[in-house]
Order: sequence, then structure tokens, then C-alpha cells
Amino acid sequence: MVNYLKANQGGLFIKNDDDDNEVFYDLVATYAFDRKKFSEKRIYPGEGLVGTCAIEKSTVYMTDIPDNYIKITSGLGGANPQSILIVPLKIEEDVLGVIEIASFNTFEKHEIEFVEKIAQNIASTLSSVKVNERTSQLLEKTQQQAEEMSAQEEEMRQNMEELQATQEEAARKSSEMESFINALNSTSYVAEYDLNGKIIFVNDAYLNLFNITLKEAVGTHHSENVEFTVEQDRRYQQFWKDLKNGMVKKEKTKITIKNNTYLFMESYTPLYNEDGEIYKILKIANDISEYIEK
Repeated sequence: MVNYLKANQGGLFIKNDDDDNEVFYDLVATYAFDRKKFSEKRIYPGEGLVGTCAIEKSTVYMTDIPDNYIKITSGLGGANPQSILIVPLKIEEDVLGVIEIASFNTFEKHEIEFVEKIAQNIASTLSSVKVNERTSQLLEKTQQQAEEMSAQEEEMRQNMEELQATQEEAARKSSEMESFINALNSTSYVAEYDLNGKIIFVNDAYLNLFNITLKEAVGTHHSENVEFTVEQDRRYQQFWKDLKNGMVKKEKTKITIKNNTYLFMESYTPLYNEDGEIYKILKIANDISEYIEK
């Protein structure tokens, strides 16, 4: 276009709006420009004639050029141009770039109109390129999001499978524990004590043996209605001290209920909470009277 207009210099500035906080126009193509000048050229909206053209969105044509505004270099040296033509690359109200042409000659009206027409075509092409580029970026981003979502769905599926397996394992263990408790309740006498030796729970077998209710049993002390000698009391205190320290104790106990004498083998086991602290004592007693008789 510079050759067609018989001009001497030309520059094409393209809008760079990658960062919304810093919009400027880059000199991306030149004709007869010094290479160093070309590589450093960046114009902000409102800066100089090019920046003013971008803000005003209208053609700037000047024949009264300030000194040192632009130098046209030839083999004979440098000189100011006779005229400057600056045309915005505008589509609707968006200025996508600016064309600047300098010449030792003045521009005719039809030449200015020609440049303005070419500027519209370039602006239309730039707009299409930007739309295609943004569409491509959005498509790539959408594909990336779809892949991430697919990966998340796969991870969620695996988590659900693991959760289901955990639930099945928990249900199995719960069933086993329930069977164990049922077996224990049907064959043994079970009591739970706090650390002070008071009953906090007993099973039905225990209640039936003593013919009492749970309400009557809870709160009674392990040594209720028992008289100790000094030596027996000392051993009894040590017995509970050992339990509180985590030791498992086993005892044989003879009890007479309604003229019936029973001999029990009892095991006392300290139970721990989630903090690793002993919080109660579990006693499991089994009647061994008939085995002893045999």
C-alpha cells in the first residue's frame, strides 16, 4: 500500500488487549522503518497522534508536521515528511489497530478514501481472526474442563466403590459383632463397671440370675454386701488399682443365691476410649459349678 500510494514509510499498529488493565497498540509491521525503532514501538490510547486516532476513532491527516515527529531515511540522509496519514482499523466502535503512512508528497482525497476502505477490510479480517482465536481458546478450555470433569467423575466413582466396600465391610463386622454379643449373652453373665467399681450395665442373664431389674442393678458397687478383713481389703484395693492401670484380671468367685451356691470364673478387662484412656471395666463371668462337681 505504501508503494501504491507512492509514499515513503508505513506502520501497522495492532491492539493488544490480552491484559484488560493494560491495553496498548503494538507496531507489528513496518515499511522503511529503522529496525531498532520498530522493535521498541508501543503506543497507548491517547498517546501521540496514533494514540489519539485510536481514542477518537477517526482519520488524522496532517500536512503541517512537527519537527522530529518522524524522519524518512534515504541514502541522502533523514528528513521530515510532507504529510502524515493515520487511519483507524475500526469495526463498529472497536478500534483494532491503526495504520500510519508518511510521505514526501500530499495525499489526494481518493487516496485517503482508499486507505480508509482498506482499513475497514483489515479490521474485518482482524475481528474474524480474534473471534476464531477466542473460539479456539474457549473450545480448548471447554475440552480441558470436560477432561477434568471426567477425571473427577472417575475419582468420584472410585470413591463410591471404596465407600460401598467399606460399608459392606462395616455391615459384615457389625453382623459378626451382633452374633458375638448374642452368643456371649446366652452363655455368660456380663457386667460393666465404672472406674469407681459401680455397675453401669448388666445383661439379661445377670438380671435373671439375681432376679432384679436393670434399674436396681445400676449404681450398686462391686463389693456391695461384702465384708473384708484388713488383708482382704488391701488385696481388693490393689485389684482395682491393677485394672485402672490396664491389667486384665481373672478371679474365681463363689456366690450363694437363694440357697444355691455358684462358682464363677470371672475375667475383668479394662476398655479404652478413642483417646486411649481406660473408661470402664468389662466383667464376663461363666458358671463353672457343674464342671467342678464333675
